[in-house]
Amino acid sequence: MTTIPCPHFDIAIVKRSEGRSAVAASAYLSGTRLYCEYDHRFRDYSHKPGVIYSELLLPERAPPEYADRATLWNSAESAEKRYDSQLARRIIIALPKELSHEQNIRLIRQFCQKQFVSRGMCCDYAVHDEGDGNPHAHVLLTMRGLDEQGNWLPKSKSEFMLDENGQRIRQKNGRWKCRKVNTVDWNDQKYCEVWRHEWELLQNQFLQQAGRTERVDMRSFERQQSDFARTVHMGAAITNMERRGISTDIRVQCAVETLKKNGMVEIEDFRAFLTRLSQDTMNLRHNYNIRIKKSNRLNCVIAYCENKELYDTVYRKYQNIHFKGAREKYYQEHKTSIDCCIQAQKAMKEYRIFDAASARYEQEQLKQENAVTEDKLRRVN
Repeated sequence: MTTIPCPHFDIAIVKRSEGRSAVAASAYLSGTRLYCEYDHRFRDYSHKPGVIYSELLLPERAPPEYADRATLWNSAESAEKRYDSQLARRIIIALPKELSHEQNIRLIRQFCQKQFVSRGMCCDYAVHDEGDGNPHAHVLLTMRGLDEQGNWLPKSKSEFMLDENGQRIRQKNGRWKCRKVNTVDWNDQKYCEVWRHEWELLQNQFLQQAGRTERVDMRSFERQQSDFARTVHMGAAITNMERRGISTDIRVQCAVETLKKNGMVEIEDFRAFLTRLSQDTMNLRHNYNIRIKKSNRLNCVIAYCENKELYDTVYRKYQNIHFKGAREKYYQEHKTSIDCCIQAQKAMKEYRIFDAASARYEQEQLKQENAVTEDKLRRVN
């Protein structure tokens, strides 16, 4: 039996204060084009490759119209009034590549249904795989519960604190002493541990049913008391050299040390290990570099978008001038601004990006996917 140690399972909150949008997150994971009513912008990720499957799971109390992604997430966002509101919970989960796409879809659907939807959350999930050996799932969850009429409940409510006689406690300022009580329990941090453990059990169940010998262990390396990941820290300089394909002695030293700790001292075992390590690392780095290049191109697009927003008034006025002489004169006076807008439009059309916010969001998603790849690279090492 082979143990797969501590695969990627990242939980984060989609926060308005960070410029995030639940509608944008849903559009990204599903590879669709959705309209966000909060900022009146379209979020278009219909060009995104690698979206194998997406689905929206609803609890019993959810209105039928929430089966539409745009309706669900615009409604969830409209319920949040604060500038620093928590809009949704996002989870990125590494899927076992030992299973087929169909098996992984059934795996993530069963997990979402049991752990999230059964508790009352609306769950939007998708399976991504670009053929780089990194299948993973994106899960987006609502933060609020629903009442019997399908309306969003408040996240918390106040209740009076009572003394030992069951009487309300009056404070020095004359007010009754209160405390905040959450209306749902799934926002408790303890569920991070619960969900990781349940995901481990369900993965191992599916692997066993598929006749695989691999088993997943979601505990940290420290809890496992395992030496598997205890390698020499190489630092940013060595890591960047390795990413560019430059071999270093430190990498070999780490491999030798890892082999010794795992009892692999035969030369044939060592050669086989290095061969597998080299091939896996090469594939991961290749796809990692592709995403880095795409992220760099997005930096250029963001700059173009910002220029367009800066000079948009000048460009619109130029477009509205219909007399050739006046149009040419205005162009000469504002040549730099107008050329910037024209270049921006071409770049935005080429990359199918409509505003700087969309480009930044897609760039952030690329960074998160690269974080998953970096996690896999650490495990390969």
